[in-house]
Amino acid sequence: MCFPALKGKRFVKRFRANPWQTPAAALLILLAMAAPCAARGTGGFLRDWAVCGPLEGTRLSAPALPPDAVGYPGLYSLGRVWLRARAEENGRVDLRRLYPDPPTGTALAHTSFHVPADGKYILRLGSDDAVRAEIDGRVLLEHDVKRSWRADAEEIVVELKSGWHRLLVRVVDYGALWAFSVRVADGKNRPIEVPHQADLPAALAEEFRLDDPVALERRAEATLYLMAWAEQTLTDLQMRRGRLEALSAGYVTFGAYSGARALGLEFFKSLASVWRGHLHGDGADEPPEAAAAVDAATGLSESLGAETRNLLAAMADATGAWKTLGGARVSERDTASAALHLADVLQDTRRLADHVEKEHVLMARLESDIRNWRQRDLTVRVLDAEGGRVEGAAVEIVQTRHDFLFGCNAFALGQWGGERKNRLYEDGLTHLFNLVTVPLYWSAIEPRQGRREFDTLDRMLRWAEKKNLSVKGDPLLLEETVPRWAAEMAPGGAREAAESHVCGLVARYAGRVDWWDILTPTAGDIRVGPAAVSSDEVVRWAASAGPKGGLILHDPDARRLAQRAAALKAAGLPVAGIGV
Repeated sequence: MCFPALKGKRFVKRFRANPWQTPAAALLILLAMAAPCAARGTGGFLRDWAVCGPLEGTRLSAPALPPDAVGYPGLYSLGRVWLRARAEENGRVDLRRLYPDPPTGTALAHTSFHVPADGKYILRLGSDDAVRAEIDGRVLLEHDVKRSWRADAEEIVVELKSGWHRLLVRVVDYGALWAFSVRVADGKNRPIEVPHQADLPAALAEEFRLDDPVALERRAEATLYLMAWAEQTLTDLQMRRGRLEALSAGYVTFGAYSGARALGLEFFKSLASVWRGHLHGDGADEPPEAAAAVDAATGLSESLGAETRNLLAAMADATGAWKTLGGARVSERDTASAALHLADVLQDTRRLADHVEKEHVLMARLESDIRNWRQRDLTVRVLDAEGGRVEGAAVEIVQTRHDFLFGCNAFALGQWGGERKNRLYEDGLTHLFNLVTVPLYWSAIEPRQGRREFDTLDRMLRWAEKKNLSVKGDPLLLEETVPRWAAEMAPGGAREAAESHVCGLVARYAGRVDWWDILTPTAGDIRVGPAAVSSDEVVRWAASAGPKGGLILHDPDARRLAQRAAALKAAGLPVAGIGV
């Protein structure tokens, strides 16, 4: 999401709404329904998984699991507890929901599925980003790629015997979103529903001896891992309370926000006290702070109060789980059950804390800020031709323009396979938005070195100008769009080619593009063949070409983004906004 620089009293605020009640979202949903990822329905997806991560490293070739290991919910292996995960309606398993922190890494996902007869089957996979898939220990797919998730992005054809089979998927995250999906089709590529489960089926469980006792060392290792996670959860609750305390009241504090903030502070204080008692106290089933946490949550919403009660009840049961992990003779299955219960409590605490902070307190703050900065009382006086007051006049006020830029990419302009569909798409863009993003992909503009093709971009800009839409170009330089021929160049030549591309674009469209996106990858540098280019260099190149439109700087690290933007502005470069 991009926010142009604020000038004078122009302020841009992030807002939320019921997505089904906004025409913009309705159009996006319709377009998504037309996309390939949804074209074949939602049948055949494997929905129940055990997931382990995030694991360090992003090499697809790294061993995924020891040959005698099994992915089973609650088992501790590879330094992590396997968690249950369920796919969404469209088949996607959102790994970022399980692992919300930004560092890149790897996740393993495991399930068992049953096919009814011997024969050929097809597994359709989608992933964000790189993926490797194994069935019964055989590697069938290994694709190192940076991409967004799309169902059925690739297919695996495999001969299977009737019965149960183990599927292990390794998904590497290169930043931002992180997800995968798998569904099963028959030999004619028709999706079929097959029995599957994250738990090992009885037919396979005996092979892995889940009912044998676990070595004390393994249980101790799992216990220490869960204790460290619990301590981190306590620290997180305390940090959230500190953030709310440091949050300023605003120009004018309205009752809804001050009330939500007070309840949020009480919630985090009380829940942190409950966790502190759970970890370091006397183990009381119902500490006195529990009631205060429930009351604060209920003050924010009844459903939140009910969720908090459920969490506190699960925390009370967690005392038994800790005892199980420290027992004398405990089976692998019972160890996994206890560890999974504790992991669920820890995850639920994180989800509940996120909900209180983001969906209640910060949303109330945004509403307060809207009233502070975007709304004011207005007095209208109606006078006649002689300047006398007109009593009881009917007044209609119509907004003719606004400074809030609300945009959408126009990448599919003219590509809907027919005049009626193209017109529907154009009408949606012009009726809902006042800004469009056009693609500046180097590989599309210069597929062969020295031969630039601007026809598509020129057509988009002419259309935007005709419709009086503001234009944002995205991106000036992006590693994934560097043409293949750059890899054959020497480092100096590759750098010169990148500079020529950036400066040529800006010079050609100066005055026609209002905003230019400059992206910073997670790794910090943009790879252009054998050369490395920093996004600060791209800013300087673009500035030297006289962009006229503003430069928007993006960075996945918010703190670094603020520091870099301030430094570039201080150096006199036209950084006009930031992208988050």
